[in-house]
Amino acid sequence: MESEFLKPAEAFVKFLRTSCSCFHVVKNCCEELSSNGFQRLSEKTNWGSIIKPLGKYYLTRNESAVIAFEVGGKYKQGNGFSVVAAHTDSPYLKIKPVSKIESNGYCQIGVETYGGGLWETWLDRDLGLAGRVLYEDNGVIRSKLVNIDESIGIIPSLAIHLREGDAKRGVTINKETMLPPITRLTTPKSSEKTDDSSDSSAPSESPEVLQRHDADLVQFICEHIALPPSSLLDFELFCYDLNEARIAGLHKEFISGRGLDNMACAFAALEGFLSASNLSEEQNIRCMVLFDNEEVGSDSLMGAGSTLLGDVMRTISGSCEEDRVSRRRSMILSCDMAHAVHPSFASVHEANHKPALNKGMVIKTHCKQRYATSSLSTSVIQMICKQKQVPFQQFVLRQDKIGGSTIGPIMSTREGIYTVDVGLPQLSMHSIRETMGTKDVKYGIDFVREFMENYGKMVDNIQLDCLLVCLNPF
Repeated sequence: MESEFLKPAEAFVKFLRTSCSCFHVVKNCCEELSSNGFQRLSEKTNWGSIIKPLGKYYLTRNESAVIAFEVGGKYKQGNGFSVVAAHTDSPYLKIKPVSKIESNGYCQIGVETYGGGLWETWLDRDLGLAGRVLYEDNGVIRSKLVNIDESIGIIPSLAIHLREGDAKRGVTINKETMLPPITRLTTPKSSEKTDDSSDSSAPSESPEVLQRHDADLVQFICEHIALPPSSLLDFELFCYDLNEARIAGLHKEFISGRGLDNMACAFAALEGFLSASNLSEEQNIRCMVLFDNEEVGSDSLMGAGSTLLGDVMRTISGSCEEDRVSRRRSMILSCDMAHAVHPSFASVHEANHKPALNKGMVIKTHCKQRYATSSLSTSVIQMICKQKQVPFQQFVLRQDKIGGSTIGPIMSTREGIYTVDVGLPQLSMHSIRETMGTKDVKYGIDFVREFMENYGKMVDNIQLDCLLVCLNPF
């Protein structure tokens, strides 16, 4: 594999290994934005007046969504936005509000299925925990990120010898009863240890969090983040696969790892956005936004159905009239992973639309609007790609299949902006471990960068006004 492809692929693998929850994705992005000269803003303050040409800014919402933008040197209010969007979440097992389960000598964690995962692939894996903890500090509510990168739980499968009937041929997962990981044995010794650890780290009255969760688990978490259990208010913690991402294959043609959907597109969005040049000649606002909660529908404070992007656009535009004009001069590049053709199941793809690994970004189309791609938005993208020699592919779903949707239609509808849905091709989408092409990391970054650098130059060349002639013989 050529170094021009290996270098960005290795950078992505490093990013993926530390992006073990949506909160860690945003943390990693914020660190890179800050190191590239972006100024952090807060939604709790007025910041519209400080925006200036060539300025670079970002803000977060809920610590799980981030939006960054840079102002073109030739920008004026009413000009458009060149937006690239992706999402920060992936299917996970999330700890329930009351999670302690004891059964037949085992202690388990009660979990919810976040998103539409291939949950059978989670069996017999070493699981870590990641997310954030909310705690009280002298009357102030604060948060702290958690990453326990050691095996604290396993979801054991049932031996084939003990299965009956159809269960011998495969696994049908009952998400409520079969997915709680085992964490320890409920022995008198461990119970005694739990009592001791609780007494030493908390007041005589047991903290509320210890009444809802296994005390040993809470103590283990608190030791990792150097907080007493008595200070904990709540947490959002997800189980994740500890098997690290890596470059694979005889010729290093593949990347294997958890959360490629949608960390690969989030990484391409970030790096393509940051690597775009000629800001001084830009007339648009260049914008990158990474939403949370796509895997569960996007209707949340920090999802694509929220006000996040629109709030930023309206603040920069300055007035309702300028905002309206700006939206007509804007375009959104919605990036979410796409289905590559599977060598063993090629028939599930439409015969003329079989995206391949290492062949570049996929333009996704659906006439029932599961994707927001239109003839205009795809024409713009294809012109840019052909002029800049960036590879791309086409995808449409078979008519006898029902596919998923993404953030593109939600943003296009809410913001009233032309949108094109694209994604890097991958195999095993929503498995605990997914596969993509090594070259596609670079192709994805190039795709985003060329859109950022060139869309603003094309706006005035998009002419859709036409003369309608009605021929009525009566």
